[in-house]
Amino acid sequence: GNPRCRKRRYPNAERMVLRSRVNDLLTQSRSDAGSRSIMLMMKEYGMQIGRF
Repeated sequence: GNPRCRKRRYPNAERMVLRSRVNDLLTQSRSDAGSRSIMLMMKEYGMQIGRF
């Protein structure tokens, strides 16, 4: 297969920090926040992320 299409098996440290922060925000919102809400909350913390 095409190596560019292959997903990474081991997330790097930055990705793990982002994932942890998103999980924290979901917990705080009682899992009610959608992708746009999460994106805006992350932006408030200075983390620029996309929805995909």
